[in-house]
Amino acid sequence: MKDALVVAGWGVTTASIILQSLYGGASLTWLDYVSVFLVAVLAGSILVDIERIVYGLIPSILFSVFILFFCLTLPATLGKVGRFAPLEAFYSGVLVMVFRSIFPITIIVSFLGSFVGGLLGEKLRVR
Repeated sequence: MKDALVVAGWGVTTASIILQSLYGGASLTWLDYVSVFLVAVLAGSILVDIERIVYGLIPSILFSVFILFFCLTLPATLGKVGRFAPLEAFYSGVLVMVFRSIFPITIIVSFLGSFVGGLLGEKLRVR
């Protein structure tokens, strides 16, 4: 149960960092990647075991993608967009934004951060 909560928190926090960056500007900056790295270090230090880290990374990334897609398509879902542009173009643009923000740098930074956190958790004997 604790692992599921850590993975869910990891995914929500990663998605919120990316959403804040996308709403504030056009792309992620190095400060956003540092934030993602620190969140992953925290999650990895709680999960500790490399197997739990790898099996936790996949659902957290998928959960982040779901949150990103939901939040970015919310204007179209509520009917605020549609008169100005075809919805297919809007959805494909959102899909491209989500893909560019997650793949590959965010996944690599999250994996490296969680691995470092796992090493720290092992060293400090968190579990």
